[in-house]
Amino acid sequence: MDKVKGSMEALSAMQLTTDMEGLDAECKQLLHSKEVLAVILQGTVEEYAECSLEEIIDFIETDSIEEGREVSAGRTNSQIKGDNVEFVQLNEKTSFFDILFRAKNPQLSDGDILVNLHIDIEPQKTYRPGYPIEKRGLYYLARSLSAQLSLVTEETDYGRLEKCYGIFICRDDVPKGERYSISFYGIVNTENIGDVVVKKENYDLLKLVVIRLGDKVYNGF
Repeated sequence: MDKVKGSMEALSAMQLTTDMEGLDAECKQLLHSKEVLAVILQGTVEEYAECSLEEIIDFIETDSIEEGREVSAGRTNSQIKGDNVEFVQLNEKTSFFDILFRAKNPQLSDGDILVNLHIDIEPQKTYRPGYPIEKRGLYYLARSLSAQLSLVTEETDYGRLEKCYGIFICRDDVPKGERYSISFYGIVNTENIGDVVVKKENYDLLKLVVIRLGDKVYNGF
């Protein structure tokens, strides 16, 4: 496949979310392409804003999107890999990541030190599934973050936690005025009292991105 060039408008041109009945096959297979992933990441991940598509393609860890691994609360999950990664816990509804992978964080990686971003891409048929997409996205992000550590003990090193992105791409049922829009949600330092220096990398660990396309509008609006 030739290297994909363009911007977020390329999502529509590639028909990434058309024919959602074939989502589990054609769409998800398309999202396994590093070239396609690079187009999405360039327009949504702030760490890649100044990077070329070729650089982003190199940042993506190929082996991390090839094989699915179970991710269960309370287990060692430091090596999250693959698509269709499953959260399983006793008496808990099984949930799945659609496309989950790791990619280099160029802003924090230095020399022999590699810091990754943990990225979940969720193509959605509808923007109105009966609950707010944002709440589901934040739940997935919280689980993605906690899954990076083993069982919490006195020796747990929270400094190992790496930033997580959840990117939801919604096609149908988008109000006409919101079509082809993108919203970003993250953790920010809202206030400081006293003389203190706050490092962004210590709290900037969750970023939710909601992309609204809109082939079919919501209630005709």
